Amino acid sequence: MRLLRGRRYNRLKRQGARTDITLGQSGTKLPERTAERLASEHGVSERTIKRDGKFAEEVERTPELKEAVSTGKPILKAKREIRDQERKVMRTEIANRAKAKPPSDRWNIFNADIRDWKHEHQYDAIITDPPYPKEYLSLWSILAERSCEWLKPGGLLIAMSGQSYLDEIYTMLSEYLTYYWTAAYLTPGQPTPLRQRNVNTSWKPILIFANGEYTGKIFGDVFKSDMNDKDWHHWGQSESGMFSIVSKMAISGEYILDPFCGAGTTGVAALKHGCLFDGVEIDHETSEVAKGRLYDAQGL
Repeated sequence: MRLLRGRRYNRLKRQGARTDITLGQSGTKLPERTAERLASEHGVSERTIKRDGKFAEEVERTPELKEAVSTGKPILKAKREIRDQERKVMRTEIANRAKAKPPSDRWNIFNADIRDWKHEHQYDAIITDPPYPKEYLSLWSILAERSCEWLKPGGLLIAMSGQSYLDEIYTMLSEYLTYYWTAAYLTPGQPTPLRQRNVNTSWKPILIFANGEYTGKIFGDVFKSDMNDKDWHHWGQSESGMFSIVSKMAISGEYILDPFCGAGTTGVAALKHGCLFDGVEIDHETSEVAKGRLYDAQGL
């Protein structure tokens, strides 16, 4: 008998294989006709159904999801809306708890605009994550100018950035501060599509500028986030990622400022590392969420 080789063998093998079942990641055998029906009913592709043999079970065991898809709403959209509502409830609860708490001697959250916020204290480091969209580019110039006031001599501005407008950002920061280094913030398994550049990126630059001459500790220049975390803010970073930055860049007992503190993740990382922290957030509701998270991080 002549042996079948290469492409012809593989083609005949595929032709002789069963086509009535598909094996999902969970090990569940899912009939093709069932996959087609579920895809049609729930507004997703057959590929999505085949990838998860437990798909129908998820709908059945989640009343809110079952009700949403029964009205014809696509399953993925329904899941996002349910998750968004859960996040909203969680943020409201933690913000309300914070209102009954006394002031802390380890941190402060200021509901203010960095354009006119003033504070007498000078900081060892500014660790922050400004907004990335183009309409916020002017904030980098304001951040650089104000950092000269906020930082101690030799203190560092450590700012996470998107990649699309780096040339302009470097120019604005260099007008007031001294360029020191560019580090990498890795986000493995969390690719972000940059449509305007046709790039899927899995890292972000950390721009490090000094107020004068930096003479602090030696530090590594690669940081890593273990997961994507948007529970507290739609632009938020993970606690693991911010702790990676704070723990490598700051010494316990130092005073850190985040002028774009959002829901306070930098502050949570700072407290865990034994630092003092001030945060500035322009949105009142988000600043209250930050307070609640910092009270929890402090164990109060």
